[in-house]
Amino acid sequence: MESNISALSAGAAFLTALALAGPVRAQEAPAAGALSLNVRRIGLEISSTRVENAEDYQATSSPVADLTADGQSVVKGVWDTILEYKADDRRWDNGLYMEYAKTTLKPAAGPDTKSETADKILFTSDYAHKIWDVRGMKLGPMVVGEYQTEFVANAGARRTSILRAKSGVTLFDGAAVKNLYAAAVAEGDMSYNPAIYKAGAEIGARVEYQVRDGVKASLDAYGRRYFAFSSFNAADLKYDLSAKAYLDVALVDGLALGPYVSYRLAQQRAKGSPAGSNIMIGLSIAYQGLFGL
Repeated sequence: MESNISALSAGAAFLTALALAGPVRAQEAPAAGALSLNVRRIGLEISSTRVENAEDYQATSSPVADLTADGQSVVKGVWDTILEYKADDRRWDNGLYMEYAKTTLKPAAGPDTKSETADKILFTSDYAHKIWDVRGMKLGPMVVGEYQTEFVANAGARRTSILRAKSGVTLFDGAAVKNLYAAAVAEGDMSYNPAIYKAGAEIGARVEYQVRDGVKASLDAYGRRYFAFSSFNAADLKYDLSAKAYLDVALVDGLALGPYVSYRLAQQRAKGSPAGSNIMIGLSIAYQGLFGL
């Protein structure tokens, strides 16, 4: 409890400093051909976690912390920033997403128990080119490169290290639909030794909706299905579904508070293994802003 209070205090001080610095205009769209830094979310999330069938994923030393965690209350730090370049016919985003949460349980008798409920670092470079205009949105091809790792290796597993490439078609830059895509996926997963190479398909979306002045709803979601693997590992995933939804209420310049829910569902390749899921429901306090560069 004391560590959670300390984390909240430090996080609150950091967010206050960011708010005082303030963006040029928090939600002002950049001009065509402009470069900007989009701080989607830097903040703390306080939540309750429920994990189903975690023992099956612990038994195979799965590298996915979301599916091997204990159900508990947790404080999570999130960093989600994008360096954006937008022109009339194209968009190029380079992003950094980080999240981490770890809780130490201290029972009256017995050793301390530590459990991660989130651990992810994702570098992304995403290019989309407009071919057609469709109802206020742009439609065209996209290519994406990603590198995914983590702060701390999950118990019994190697540190996550994945190179991922996507190529497909996307609707982007709409008033509400910021990105809606379908793509082929190729991965090189160095989390295992030797590395495993995979091929699959993915659909995903990012939606932002201004409910009213000072209140914004947002959704990030993807679904990924693998069809081919270079070798077998019981802990490898057949499919992976993830969704995060926020309702942000503006407090002072740049700071927002509101509820959120995140959900992850995945199934590993171990014979007879059921799907594992992770549901987090809680409260988020975050700094958000758009900076012209």
